[in-house]
This record gives sequence, C-alpha cells and structure tokens, in this order.
Amino acid sequence: MMLLEGQQCSHYRLRRLLKQGGMGQVYQADDMSLQRQVAIKVIRTDFAHASDQAAMQEATHLFLREAIAIAQLDHSHILPLYESGDEYINGIKVMYMVMPLRPEGSFADWLQVHTRGGGLPLAGVERVIRQAAEALQHAHDRQIIHKDVKPSNFLVREHADHLSQLNLQLADFGVAKVMRLTSESQVIRGTPSYMAPEQWEGHPVPATDQYALAMMAYELLTGRHPFHGRGYQQMQWWYQHMHTRPAAPSTLNPTIPREIDEVILRALAKNPQDRFASISTFAHAFRRAVLNSGNIQQTITVSALEAQRGANRLILLPDGRKVPVPIPAGTYQGQIIRIESYGYPTTYDGPRGALILTVALQPSLEETILPTVDHLAPTVPIFPLSKTMAYKDVPSVPPTIAADHTYRQGNRTKSRSIISLFLVVLFGAGALCSVTIHQMQTNALSGMHEVATVTARDRTATKTALLSETAATKTARVASTATVQAQSTVAAVQDNPYPSYFPGNGQLVLFDPMKDNSEGYKWLPIGKTGLPIANGNCVFKNGGLDASVNGDENYDVLFHPCITNRTNFSDFAYEVHMKLLAGDCGGITFRGHGDQFYYFVVCKDGRYRIVKYMGDPGANVTPTPEQNPILKDASSQYILMNLNNDNLISVWAKGGAMNFYVNRQLVDSIQDTSYGLGQIGVLVKSWNLHTLTEAVFTNARVWALNPA
Repeated sequence: MMLLEGQQCSHYRLRRLLKQGGMGQVYQADDMSLQRQVAIKVIRTDFAHASDQAAMQEATHLFLREAIAIAQLDHSHILPLYESGDEYINGIKVMYMVMPLRPEGSFADWLQVHTRGGGLPLAGVERVIRQAAEALQHAHDRQIIHKDVKPSNFLVREHADHLSQLNLQLADFGVAKVMRLTSESQVIRGTPSYMAPEQWEGHPVPATDQYALAMMAYELLTGRHPFHGRGYQQMQWWYQHMHTRPAAPSTLNPTIPREIDEVILRALAKNPQDRFASISTFAHAFRRAVLNSGNIQQTITVSALEAQRGANRLILLPDGRKVPVPIPAGTYQGQIIRIESYGYPTTYDGPRGALILTVALQPSLEETILPTVDHLAPTVPIFPLSKTMAYKDVPSVPPTIAADHTYRQGNRTKSRSIISLFLVVLFGAGALCSVTIHQMQTNALSGMHEVATVTARDRTATKTALLSETAATKTARVASTATVQAQSTVAAVQDNPYPSYFPGNGQLVLFDPMKDNSEGYKWLPIGKTGLPIANGNCVFKNGGLDASVNGDENYDVLFHPCITNRTNFSDFAYEVHMKLLAGDCGGITFRGHGDQFYYFVVCKDGRYRIVKYMGDPGANVTPTPEQNPILKDASSQYILMNLNNDNLISVWAKGGAMNFYVNRQLVDSIQDTSYGLGQIGVLVKSWNLHTLTEAVFTNARVWALNPA
C-alpha cells in the first residue's frame, strides 16, 4: 500500500507513518475539527485493483470485526475507538479507525528503554498483570477473546519512568474472536510464541488469553520465554506448547517464591479446564501470592495462664518494628494469630504482607500436672497384632498419706517438739514416697513409648496357644517374643519421630505402608449398602490403597471413604500421602463413628474443603448446609495441583482444636467439638456425577499426643 503521509482522510490530516502491516497502515494524524492529535488506522478496500483479492477481502473482514469488537468495550485499560468509516484518498477507497495517540509507544518499546533485561521485581509484574487482566476480563464479559496478548499489544498511556507509574491500555483486536458471531473464520491466527494449545487447534476460549498472559508474566519474571524458538518457526513452537511442560520460573530466577511458581504453572496448563476459572481469578491469585511473599512468620511463646485468661503482648519484628499482639482468652497450642498489614511491602499500591504468629504454650512449674493413665489417649496397634506386646498397667497416684493427728496429753513444749520432729520425719517420708511414685510413673510411661497395645482377642488367642506348652517353654517363648517385639517397636518409633511441623509432641501409635492388609488395620469402605465396586471401591493396587468413586443416577455418590475399624483416636496427629490419579479430590477422615466423621480433602485445582459429615440424608434428598456443614472451603498455594502429584495431607487434633496441613504447611485451623473420638480413614471425592475420581494412599502414620 502506498504511503499516504500529507493526505486528507475525512477531517484528519495524515502526518507520519507509525506502523505498517501486510494490509494496513497506522498514521499519526491531526484532528482538524477538535484540534488534537490522534492515531488513524487505514486499510485499502479497492478489490478491483488488488493483486490478491482473497487476502484483501479477509483483511477487510478482520478490520470490520476489530471495529465491532472495540466498539463494545469501555474500559480504562483498553484503547478506545473514537470513530470509524470509509473514504476515498486519491481515488482509492479506504476504511479507517481513529483512536487516541500514545506517543510513548508499546509496553515492549518501554521495556527496551527502561530495563536491562533479566527479571522484573514482583511488584512491577503484579501491576502489569492486574491491569492486563482487568482489560481482558472486561472483554471476556462481552464475549470477546483477544487471541494476541503480548507486550507489543499494550500501549503506554502516559509518560512513566518507573514500573510503579505504568498505565497500560490493551490494543490491536485485529484477530479477536467475537463469540456471538457465527461467521467466525477457522484460520489460525496469533503470535506462535504465546499461543495456547487450543488456539493452535483453532478452538480458542477465554482461557486462551489467560495462557498468553501467563506466558507474558513468565517472561517478565525471568527475562526469557519458557520455550525456545526462532521467529515464526511454527512447528517448533507448536510442539512445545502442545507437549512440553514449562520449568518453574524460580529455576531461572531463584528469588521467585514457590507460590508464584504454582500460580504461573497452573495458568499455563495444557488443558484450559485446568487453568483458573477466569483471567481475573488468575490475576487475584497472582496478587495474593505476591502479597504472601511479604508475610512474616514467627512463634510467640505464652504461658498457660496467659492462654487461659488472654493478654496483650508487644513483639519485636526482624526489621525493628514493635507490634502489639492481643492474645485471646482460650488460646491453644499451635493456634495461628494472623495480623494483616504488619509484614513487608510487596506491591506499589497494596497492603503489606501479614504477620503470622504460631502460639507455643510454656506452662509454668505450678501449672504442670503429672500425667496419669486417665490423661492418655486411647491406644491402637502399631503393627500386626501378632507382633505386639501389651502395655503394662500404669500405677495411678496413690491417695495422699494422711497424718495421724492424735497425740498424748503432756508437757506442751515437749509435745510441740515431738510433733515437730514427727512432722519432719513424715514430710521426708512423704517426699521419698512422692519421688518413688513419680519415678514409677516415668518408667511406666517410658515403657509405653516403646511398645504398642494388643486387643483382648489377640491376648486370648495367644493365651490359648500357650496353654499347650510347658511352663518352662512358655516362659522362654514369652520372653523371646517380648524382646523381639519391643526391639521392632522401638525401631519403628525411632524411624518415625513426631514431625516438627505439628505443635507439641507425641508418640507413634500407628504406621501402615498401606501396600496390603498384612498390618491388620482392615481399611474398609463405609458407605451405601450394596454399592457396586464400579461406583465406589477400596482395593490395594497401584502401590498402595486405591480408593475410587464414580456416582451415577442409580448410586448418586459423590465421595467414598475407606476407614480402618481398628482405630479409636482422640488427641492425635495423622498424616498420609495421597496421589490423585483421576477426577477431583482426595483426603482423610478422622474421629469417625459409622457414617459420622470429619473429612479434609484437597483438590487438583488447589482448593480444599473441611466438612463435618453427619450422615446420608437418604435417597432423593438434597443435603442442606445444616445436615453436613462445610466448615472451611478455600484454596492454598501449598497444594500440588493437577493429577499424579504426591500431596502429604495431615491433621492435628486436640480436643476441639484442629489444624490442617498440606505438604507440612499449615493451611487452616478450626474449633469444633462435635466429634471427639473415633476411627481414621481416607476418602476420594468428585464434584459431579459421572466423574471418576481415583487416588492411591500410602504411608499412614498416627502419633498420640502427649498430655500437656
């Protein structure tokens, strides 16, 4: 197309060529009516004199579609359309669009001038992603997919010397898809280095723009594209977008937090359904991850009296700030106190991170109570019952020895001396008795830490077998078996110490690799009677306990638990490894009695849910929130999303206080006293019928909490 500099187009004088494409040109122009400078995009529509009429017709179609798309939009981060029309210039018919002039150029131009390569700071990237997502979400809400998101298609609205001053506007809707139009071309268009897999296949969706924006964020964070290609070598780009998983951004820039990695990689998922629900959700998750990078995490030690009554404390932060912290009455060990905006600044215009305090109770000497048998949580086998030996009964504290207050009448002074001497002797005897009792209890408790209990049934079976032996053989066998069992149990306890991420301390009472049922815990399905295995199953395969659920109209089940009937825990810490093979969610159950229990599931999309399940309401009855209340429903950056990732799922429960963990990181805490004792298990959950959810569980461990 010939140059039109100096020509008149309607009431616009074309001054300078700014940009030229295959079929169109963009000029800086003077608006003669309003006395302002504008940008005007011009395309020739004289088909009769075109060397490639088909290409010109397609260009005209795209030009009209772009004008239609922009005309639907009204957003501060989208370059607006002033006017459009057609005109003859030197006898040649052209179409034109008039838009604001942005002399600062594109965001890509700005980066070349103001940066030296490498990754940008988190605050700057967050500002860019937020503005871009707001513009794109506005377009998506009006059924418009941009399809060409990249730095060169964002214009800098006004002069900016720093990232904190940037104000971007999305432009160039030339290849945008207007979803309500039925005459959309199936020609694949876009920039290969940013195109999502579904765009390569000719089926763009709103999540296509999310993928491209995540590619752009990856470049801004690391200073390079996650894939390698040259120009428009389409096959090379196609293969990587379709089949290659990008490396985590932190592998290229170690300062990037893991939570940022998770957000970016989720938005770059090959399947658009595995990305965030919307581009604004992606931007919010990115912003939250940036804010969380400014969190300060500390432990605050309080006395048992302060925890009981409440208190106000003043703590010193690493940067020298002093922060008042209210300790609420009833605070418990491991409780999380979160105070917003006391962390470090992480964005240019947002709040600081949070101050996150973990409570550590430090009881005073007067408040320490010697634990007795009544304080111990119920015990269960650690190993197959044939491999264990019984606890010795723990001697409870004897009643206080009462002094004999009767004495003979006589000389008062002498009587007082005798009484004093008697009290001294009595006090010494009492102290010796107390020390002896304490030592007995300590030894007994130490013994309990080295062995596991057996059930009455197995003791009876052992006794019956031993009745046929001679007294000498019986004694030798019991001694030998006890020695081997004690050594085995001690080794298991040493190999599985109480994890440091749990509050307090505890002793191992269950360890099951979950490779088969040889450990004797009998992980059984608890659910609808007669449920076909095609709808719900618990079976040992795939290297662990495989649980599955697949509800339909005949069996409308959405979750399926596998619960061991050999456990009964009150205060405990429980962890198990879970790998989701298909479907939606998997997790754990605890404090179960029949079909009443708590469950905690984590899902492939990063969500988690904590539920107090109170039973099946019956056929054709939709459960209400009151029947099976959802205690928490949120998302966590600590969940490894998508399928075939190993997540360590854990719960710490003491009384009504419960902490929930994923991959050794605290994700939530609740207080609920509905269920205080019961069985543990695992569970799989689907969000919808006809969705197969399958997970394999391994290495279940339970520690009984030691009394405080």
